[in-house]
Amino acid sequence: MSITLDRLDECSETWMGIFAINFAGDSPVSPLVKLISPSAPTAPNDVRFNVDRRTRKIHITWKDTSVCPTTNYTLSDVQKGWLVTTVNREAYLDFGVPCYHYQIHIKGANTGGQGPASDVIRFFTPHNFDAPTNVRVTTEPSVPDVEVSWLATGVCHSIQYMVTLYVAGVIVKTEVTESLNVILRDLEKCKPSSITVKKYTQWWSGDESGRTEFQIPGVPSAPKLIGATTEQNVPSATVSWTYDGACTSTDFLVTVYATAESVPEPVRASGLSTSIGGLPMCVDLVFGVVGRNQFGSGQETKSSPIRIDAVPSAPKLIEATTEQNVSSATVSWTYDGACTSTDFLVTVYTTAGSVPEPVRASGLSTSIGGLPMCVDLVFGVVGRNQFGSGQETKSSPIRIDAVPSAPKLIGATTEQNVPSATVSWTYDGACTSTDFLVTVYTTAGSVPEPVRASGLSTSIGGLP
Repeated sequence: MSITLDRLDECSETWMGIFAINFAGDSPVSPLVKLISPSAPTAPNDVRFNVDRRTRKIHITWKDTSVCPTTNYTLSDVQKGWLVTTVNREAYLDFGVPCYHYQIHIKGANTGGQGPASDVIRFFTPHNFDAPTNVRVTTEPSVPDVEVSWLATGVCHSIQYMVTLYVAGVIVKTEVTESLNVILRDLEKCKPSSITVKKYTQWWSGDESGRTEFQIPGVPSAPKLIGATTEQNVPSATVSWTYDGACTSTDFLVTVYATAESVPEPVRASGLSTSIGGLPMCVDLVFGVVGRNQFGSGQETKSSPIRIDAVPSAPKLIEATTEQNVSSATVSWTYDGACTSTDFLVTVYTTAGSVPEPVRASGLSTSIGGLPMCVDLVFGVVGRNQFGSGQETKSSPIRIDAVPSAPKLIGATTEQNVPSATVSWTYDGACTSTDFLVTVYTTAGSVPEPVRASGLSTSIGGLP
């Protein structure tokens, strides 16, 4: 025969006996058989300590995940051997002597027996909670690390210290150490900061020291937003920038960089802008700005390249080639200016005689006709572009050598019955005449040979 029993309490001790019943009555009960024996507790876990400084008690709590309820707990020191029993999942211990080293484990028990012990929790009572003293912070200019040191009294073995860094009143870093000093790394320069130190363990913290103020001195950080304003044909610029670095900059040094041409010396500025003159035009210019203070110079920031638009510079080496008796010249020049010249205008200057209109040239030479000869000629060349005309350069004076021009007002005076004549004329040509040759022409009879004259008149005899 058999029977099924359900809804039994697994955490209650349960026995079973069987007896028979008929019309004559009940039989005796069979020997009892134990059906259920409650399980013993599992080991307590998540043991926590909390030091109550006011009552000088150590509050210990733990968790219990046993299947069957635990009826009591036993706390024991594995070295000292004392026992504390409680029915709750907490207990209070006295501080005892300073630096007393607890090594505690906890066991639970119920009707199923005593369970296994928790892990051993090691803990010592503090000697005192006094804050460390003589807290010092050692800094070096521009080094982002500081050394913090302090003194402490009433220290137990295995004590630690918590160092807290505040910047602008906000906690930004904590370090835990067993020594009396620590190095805090990668801190911001020139930021008002403070340090506190306190004794610290996993289970309790001591009093925090007063804040020790400090900041790391350093060179200025890099300026920002470098800009420059210029005007056409003006060899200067106004350079400006912003600066929001934490480290004070007593002044700024502005340096000009150019791909060509010479540049002025660096300029010192006490504010956030400065004017710089003597700049080359039509070349890429870059302005570098660096902040400076008593600790040195910071990082330089450079602007984007800019150019000062301008008219062409003056051409060079103006020359003209001519031929005798030809009223034209080929004018040439060189140009190495940084500002592009789209064309050149060549003008003829003379002390006498008329000259042709100025001539436009797209290259570095041109021919000019209709020039007066035997007078001083000067050729002026100027470069031009969309921004205007540059400075004109003039050549040295030249002359076109040529034969004399025709004499004027030829006249002759004679006397009756005298076979001679006095011939005269005028001459106002620009080309010098070293002498004149007078020739006699007739329709009949013979004539004398031509006569040479050094002046403006001569006598000729033997005339028909």
